[in-house]
Amino acid sequence: MQKIYNFMSLFAFAVSAGILVGGAYVYQNKDQLVNNAKAQIGAAATAAISEALPGMLNNSVPKVEAPAGLPVNPF
Repeated sequence: MQKIYNFMSLFAFAVSAGILVGGAYVYQNKDQLVNNAKAQIGAAATAAISEALPGMLNNSVPKVEAPAGLPVNPF
């Protein structure tokens, strides 16, 4: 039974130490992590807008037909 208690104690210590080390890492690198997240979000938003924009423009611009016998002015 003592071996089980020793294992549980060692496991609890390892988990606590892991949380402490992980928290210290995040605290030390928080600015870099935030900047990386902002860059990734900006890139994803830009890509999504770039992909959606041509389709939105093509669907929202009405087709104009020239009157009979007159050329269409593209400008």
